[in-house]
Amino acid sequence: MSGVTVTGETAKKRAAPDPKEIVCHKEPVIGSLFPKEICARREDIADRQRVDQKTVRDSQALRPWKDPAGD
Repeated sequence: MSGVTVTGETAKKRAAPDPKEIVCHKEPVIGSLFPKEICARREDIADRQRVDQKTVRDSQALRPWKDPAGD
């Protein structure tokens, strides 16, 4: 028998993060060498990521030879 004991994750790690918690991270700025620090609630960051991803998917799906507004 070895002296190593394996334990599960702590309760804090298992619990979902609070969506109202304010977190800060750095984002690159186009045309600048210095990143900008962004602080926002977790739920706002998640909403922004969803919108940004949808925008990218929509613009990648457009075909340059067809007008998306008409046929």
